[in-house]
Amino acid sequence: YYPSQIAYAAIAVARHTLQEKEVWPIQLESFTGYRLSQLAALIRQQHKTYVDSPNKEQKSIQDKYKTVKYGRISLIKPRNLNLDDLSSDDS
Repeated sequence: YYPSQIAYAAIAVARHTLQEKEVWPIQLESFTGYRLSQLAALIRQQHKTYVDSPNKEQKSIQDKYKTVKYGRISLIKPRNLNLDDLSSDDS
């Protein structure tokens, strides 16, 4: 994958996790040049990594981002991922 694809997929996973109305709105498609369907495999991989992260031995990053300074973001739990439901604009 290109670094840009990894970044864009991370944005989609984050928007999904934060329950944004649209995970991949037309503005992001236009800006990035990618449709949600083009990023789907990478989004699935990143989401699996996110879901599996509490089971990893390395905890220092999770501990760092549990602090108030970083908005306690490592405490946010992943949501179920169904790419069919993420965007109605990806037909």
